[in-house]
Amino acid sequence: MADVERRSDALKVSKWLVSKGRTDEAVAVLAAWASQGANDASGQELMAEALRINPSAVLARMAFERMEGVPGDHKALDEAVVKYGPTELEALLKQMNRPAFLRAQVGFNNNVKYKNHVFHIQTEDSGLDKPHIITHLFADGGRVIKSHKREYAAEVSQPNIVQYVRALMKGQQVEMAIALREGRFDEIIAGRAMGGMQILTEPPRVDVGRRREEGPPREKPKVVFKVQGEAPAASPS
Repeated sequence: MADVERRSDALKVSKWLVSKGRTDEAVAVLAAWASQGANDASGQELMAEALRINPSAVLARMAFERMEGVPGDHKALDEAVVKYGPTELEALLKQMNRPAFLRAQVGFNNNVKYKNHVFHIQTEDSGLDKPHIITHLFADGGRVIKSHKREYAAEVSQPNIVQYVRALMKGQQVEMAIALREGRFDEIIAGRAMGGMQILTEPPRVDVGRRREEGPPREKPKVVFKVQGEAPAASPS
C-alpha cells in the first residue's frame, strides 16, 4: 500500500483514538506515519493534526525534525514507528470499524414444560470484547441444570457479525430446548449426575427430527422466545 494510503488510514485512526480519549496514542500514530516516507502534503497533514492535538508533544517534535533532516535523539519516535507499524494500524482500523453492539446483544428467554415441570432457558451474549454466548437451563426455583457456551472470536471481523450472533444465540436456545425434551438431562434433573458448563465448538444442533438412538421418540419442544425490544418469534415447527 502506498504511503499516502497508509497515512490516510493513520489520520482516520488518530481521530477515532481522540474520540476515545486516547490522545497520546493518536499523537504517536500520527508522528510514526508522518516521519515515514516523503516529506509531502500527506506527511505534513499528519504533523499538523498531531500538533493540533498536543502542541507540546515530544513525538511530534521528533517527527518534525526527522522530516526536515535535523539530527537528534529520536529513540522514542523509532519505538512508535515499530509499535504502530502496518500490522497495528490494521488492527486499530478493525477496532474502529466494529459494530456498535460491543457491549452485548439482547438475549433470549423462554419457558419449556417437560414431564409436568416448567424449566427456564436463558441465552446471553457477552459482546465483541468478550465474544462468547452462554445458554443456561434452569429448573423451577432457579437451580442451574446445564450450561452451554460457544465462542465466536474468529468471526468478530466479518461484516454481518450482528446477524451471525443473533442466529447463533437463537440456535443455541433451541438446541437446549431440544436436548431437554429428548431427555439428555434427566439424570442431572434427578440429582444422579453433575451438570455444569459444556464448551461447544460445533454449530448448534437444531434438527428436531434427529432423535437419540435409544428410547422412544419424544414430543417436539414448543418454544416461544421472549426478547426485550423485539416481537416474539415462534419456534420452528
